[in-house]
Amino acid sequence: MIEIFRKKNGLLIRELYFAPGIISSTANRDIDMYVQCKIPIADSKPFYSLKVDLLQDEEAIYNSMSKSFRYELRRAEKDGTDIEIRRCNKDQDLMPLYSFYNDFAAYRGIEKANVIKMEAFKNAGNLTIAVARRSHDNLMVAVFFEIHDDYETRSYYGATLPRIENHNIDKQVIGRTSKLMQWKLICQFKNDGAHTYDLGGISRDTKLKGVDSFKYGFGGVDSEEYNAIIGVSSLGKLASKTSNLLGYFTNVA
Repeated sequence: MIEIFRKKNGLLIRELYFAPGIISSTANRDIDMYVQCKIPIADSKPFYSLKVDLLQDEEAIYNSMSKSFRYELRRAEKDGTDIEIRRCNKDQDLMPLYSFYNDFAAYRGIEKANVIKMEAFKNAGNLTIAVARRSHDNLMVAVFFEIHDDYETRSYYGATLPRIENHNIDKQVIGRTSKLMQWKLICQFKNDGAHTYDLGGISRDTKLKGVDSFKYGFGGVDSEEYNAIIGVSSLGKLASKTSNLLGYFTNVA
């Protein structure tokens, strides 16, 4: 389980990821946020994701991927891209990686990285990053942010170099690099003793069919877990009962 604390707009929020159920605490806080709790709890909503069983043999995991993905992984090994995976510690400066992600987010029209939350994961020892760079000039091609405890890991943020002409890089190379990074992360976490690799939420929205299809290409099985927001203090209880106010205070990502 991961437990972090963060403040937003005057509220102290305790966030718990992968909890087996309600986790009591004497810590002062206004709101408890459960993300991917294993069982339904008060006012929880289902969260759907796709998980790879890391207790399988590596060969079995590889063979569960789509044939086209396996082909692209073999090609990606020859593309001239270096991939570094490292578990973050408190002293590491990740601002260049946040900036890379935010450039990608602006290009795609999505929300920027929640730096405060990422720093909380980092400081708690629950953040691993993967960075891909082009071998001949060290150009950053992609970055992935992974959150994890000792047994479960979840792909949290991922960004690639915006596919514009002045970067002079084939978009197919970028696509293959993303797949190779995901595969290397799966292998790394398996070797570290993790039990599951969560590819992130499955939207089941036709507008995001391409994102879902990418995740399904890695194999794995559908999973249903539960998100919940529970007020603890008087202000937190008020916020948890007022959906508009709650959206202002909190952001479950």
